[in-house]
Amino acid sequence: FVVEENGYAVHVDRQLGEHGVKTANRIGRRSHLHLHAGGKAILANLPEERVQEIIDSKGLPASTEHTITDEAELFEELEQIRADGFALNDNEEIVGTRSVAAPITVDGTVIGAISVGGPANRFNDERFHEKLPELVTGLVNEIELQLQYDYDV
Repeated sequence: FVVEENGYAVHVDRQLGEHGVKTANRIGRRSHLHLHAGGKAILANLPEERVQEIIDSKGLPASTEHTITDEAELFEELEQIRADGFALNDNEEIVGTRSVAAPITVDGTVIGAISVGGPANRFNDERFHEKLPELVTGLVNEIELQLQYDYDV
């Protein structure tokens, strides 16, 4: 689970599966929003002016050769994320990894994003483009309903 704070992504919670691979993504870690699926899911649901502020103040540094560093290309991808309801990361933060994320919104305000990531060899094209987006967006739908209607959360 990732949130935006002061123009950065902050990792708030993390679970490692039985066969999970540890990366630098640990609770409390700050990173550039454009580097990973969760951050891009958040950016896609912020007002365009806020996204521009973040780009202007934090930049779009590359983490790998696959990182989006062009502002126009990023805005184009954010538009696609809004249309799809989920974001993808294909070797953009760490070479050899892929992730899928969906934003959590309440009353039209993005509060964070849930993402699932792992080694690229486990996230083959069908799983990466179809199965995981369906699972992640389904989970986010349940979380949003609980946040909106279940006051015991």
